Amino acid sequence: MKLAVISDIHSNLHALTVVLEEIEKRKVESIFALGDLVGYNAFPSEVVDIMLKREIASIMGNHDIVCCGLENPIWFNTAAREASLWTRKVLSDESKRFLSGLPNEMMVRERLYAVHGSPQSRDDYLMDLMDALNNFRHLPDKTINICLYGHTHIPAIFSEHGPSHDSIHSGKHMLDVRTRYFINPGSVGQPRDGDPRASFGILDTEEVSIEIIRVEYDIQAAMQAVVKAGLPQFLADRLQVGA
Repeated sequence: MKLAVISDIHSNLHALTVVLEEIEKRKVESIFALGDLVGYNAFPSEVVDIMLKREIASIMGNHDIVCCGLENPIWFNTAAREASLWTRKVLSDESKRFLSGLPNEMMVRERLYAVHGSPQSRDDYLMDLMDALNNFRHLPDKTINICLYGHTHIPAIFSEHGPSHDSIHSGKHMLDVRTRYFINPGSVGQPRDGDPRASFGILDTEEVSIEIIRVEYDIQAAMQAVVKAGLPQFLADRLQVGA
């Protein structure tokens, strides 16, 4: 089975469109999203419409829960708060209902679990090996060998036996069926690893591998849309530097 894993789209329609086109070429069986469909960028309704029309399963991110009105952005920085409140205003009731109904976590299939931040909270940042090692014990089932997560916007692979992958760079990484992993496919709509290209992953359960894939998209058009929407200039500028 080949599963495309996307995360942190953040209302970036230009990036999502190109990523889905690339996924089509890869002949995957299904697509799964790790949350934060909306926030930051200029096309929240359009992104949600794509998720609905294509019936792409997703879990809830910390921006999703704020933008649909279930929580307030009290812990967000100024730009994120402004964008989330703007998003809340422009989202349709149907889009808000969809976001509010997303699950917090999900067993995607046997031994494959998905969260947004960490097994403990959608707001946690799982940034390094120590964070991963501290979270293996919080997995809900001892049979889980892969936990997919997002939120950091940085591709990563952490093994319970220590670092074994150059996980920041794109490419295919073979996995050990006897080992447990935390795997982050990176961000579709707002990468933060210094590479502005959209990032996603393809998990091959037969080959037992994860491929991190980067694709170029029209960043200038996405930036212009952010500014035209009246969102903070900072949110446009960060797209071109991947930070």
